[in-house]
Amino acid sequence: MSAPKRDLRPMMRAARDGDHSAAKALLKLYGFGQIAAEIKPGKPYSNRVRKAVDAITAGIDTEWEDLITVEPPLRRSKAPRVDLFDD
Repeated sequence: MSAPKRDLRPMMRAARDGDHSAAKALLKLYGFGQIAAEIKPGKPYSNRVRKAVDAITAGIDTEWEDLITVEPPLRRSKAPRVDLFDD
């Protein structure tokens, strides 16, 4: 696993430091849209939001950043195909 893209690190740092728009964008990027909807401008993060942001940004600015930083999942243009099998 490689380090995240260079343009993703500043957004992770900003979300970790309390930037609401960066946190919302980061959570949506990683597929946590419901948690991102809980972010309200001008109010502190809820515990659920804080834990999610902390988990995503845990490896930023550490010596283990390359090992524990997870890249965002790939976006799909449509839902995955479901095959039904008759037994």
